Amino acid sequence: MVAGDAKAGSFVFQSLNQGDALMAKNRSDLALAKFEEANKYASNLARLYLKLGEALGYAGKKEEAQKQYALAAGLDLSAADKAELAKVSHG
Repeated sequence: MVAGDAKAGSFVFQSLNQGDALMAKNRSDLALAKFEEANKYASNLARLYLKLGEALGYAGKKEEAQKQYALAAGLDLSAADKAELAKVSHG
């Protein structure tokens, strides 16, 4: 995401929220599309990698999910996201 690009930032967080809502409805297929779309604009957002990993995991793509978890782990995660990563990355 380009610094100062508020429109792109808003889009990324909107996509993350929509993806989270879809995951809650067991629609990882649709959530994955939202997370991948957001990733085009914010490729260094730790939470996005975490969510991509979760969606990939639910879609049965375990190896791809582990790659996303590794990317997330290498970035600055919140305490809540670190706890979530610990739960999902070893499943």
